[in-house]
Amino acid sequence: MLVDKYRPSKLKDILLDSQLKKNIIQLSKGKSLPNLIFYGTAGNGKTTTARALCEEMDIDVFEVNASLEGIDIIRTKLMNYGTTVSLTSRGKCIILDEADNMSKAMQQALRGTIETLQKNCTFILTANYIDRILDPIQSRCTSFDFSIDPDDSKLHSDTMTLVKKICRKEKKKFNDGDVNLLVTQYFPDIRSVINNLDTATKGGTLKLTKAQAPNTTGANVSITVATGKILMKRPESSVWQAKILIPGTRKYVRRSLKTTDKKLAMKSLNEEYTRVTGQVDKSTIISLIDTMQNELKTLQSFVKNLP
Repeated sequence: MLVDKYRPSKLKDILLDSQLKKNIIQLSKGKSLPNLIFYGTAGNGKTTTARALCEEMDIDVFEVNASLEGIDIIRTKLMNYGTTVSLTSRGKCIILDEADNMSKAMQQALRGTIETLQKNCTFILTANYIDRILDPIQSRCTSFDFSIDPDDSKLHSDTMTLVKKICRKEKKKFNDGDVNLLVTQYFPDIRSVINNLDTATKGGTLKLTKAQAPNTTGANVSITVATGKILMKRPESSVWQAKILIPGTRKYVRRSLKTTDKKLAMKSLNEEYTRVTGQVDKSTIISLIDTMQNELKTLQSFVKNLP
């Protein structure tokens, strides 16, 4: 699979928020690794970063998918691994993937394990929702938010560059419009971008299905956000959402703002609301024109691929 074949092994090659990437690289230059929690939406490089970080710091790794294991894994395998000393590396690390899916009993057992092994082994937990991780565990870890701003134009562009690079290496034919359409559809879930690229290039040419390139004209396009906005979040998650009133109706729809940061969510929502209500300045208009030109190219490519 392309997602495995092109998984980055070095921190410098991972597509991350620019400030987050600087922080992680700085962390890799330290003499030791603290306990960490990498959290944020799926497909944004949490596990890949954990592996690359340990590799660059020459730390042995024991990786466990916590969502597939029971409490016995904490009491046996983790303890057995963590109590032995590594003679060939700078230390040991246990990566607990999808740690937010662990039961409370597992997390309570993990809390004691972290304390017991703290002199010999560190932990990296990955989670989609940090609020599902018990506070005593959070307090023993340094947390990094891997959420990607959907409006991060540089990262969007870097993702397009990656897709084109993969197509060239795999000798798959493509056009820029289809690449833009694919990335726009699944960004900021970069893993989904690559997975769908894999299925869309099976015939030797990048050809998107209707599911991968839905018709984004008419009522479904984001410019229907013309009246009403309420910021909220689901009780089981810290990912902020907008409750939006569709113009000409009495219906509200939920729209994920794809970030755990309230300020980013509010900024994104305010910018969208301002855009559709016409409260724009000259620089915003110029930016919108550029966006429209890109969208027209994408739409042209989409129409060409219609049966």
